[in-house]
Amino acid sequence: SMNALVGGINLRGPSYLMTGGSDHMIRYWDLNSASKSCYISGLDRNQPPPSFEQIQVGDNSRLILCRQPSTPPTSLMESSKLPLRNRQGVVKCDGRHLDSILDLKTVTNPALLLSASRDHTIKLWA
Repeated sequence: SMNALVGGINLRGPSYLMTGGSDHMIRYWDLNSASKSCYISGLDRNQPPPSFEQIQVGDNSRLILCRQPSTPPTSLMESSKLPLRNRQGVVKCDGRHLDSILDLKTVTNPALLLSASRDHTIKLWA
């Protein structure tokens, strides 16, 4: 479930939402271009990144979906046989939350994101 939501709507420029929830993930939703949406934190080491797609609903509405592929079994991951220091690509972020994200706040100058979690931490994302 989604527990935290923060964003900015701009009629002549970038519009976005950032969400955090019980899956321990923070997602950035680009409301102008779904392909620019991404995750900020929360993926496990072998978990493939989510894909975002936009679906037109009626004449004036659209829906942005986040599809999270399931994690393949470790036995199928060739990179899982490599030592951690030799792995390349997306790796687990040591700064991720370990429990539900409860709140998100943005700071504009400099551009920062604060997140609070049920794991009793507040994290600063630059």
